[in-house]
Amino acid sequence: MHAPGKARTGNREYGTLAQRYVCEFDAKWLHGGAPADEPFAGSGDIQSLADLGNSFEVVRTMPFHQFEVSGFQLLSKHRWSGP
Repeated sequence: MHAPGKARTGNREYGTLAQRYVCEFDAKWLHGGAPADEPFAGSGDIQSLADLGNSFEVVRTMPFHQFEVSGFQLLSKHRWSGP
């Protein structure tokens, strides 16, 4: 069960992580921070950036389900009731 507060926290935390990675990527690859002998093509940095983007999108669009206590009790009772 996801709550709205947890969804916001997840979005904020992943957003902060994504921002940090993008800033480091920018400094390394667009502003001369990469070592001269490190080729851009085939760099794991590109795949990591794509993976992070995909992870952020999953967290950003993750639905949350909010149940009232009575609905949760009904679900619990139905699931755990014996024969």
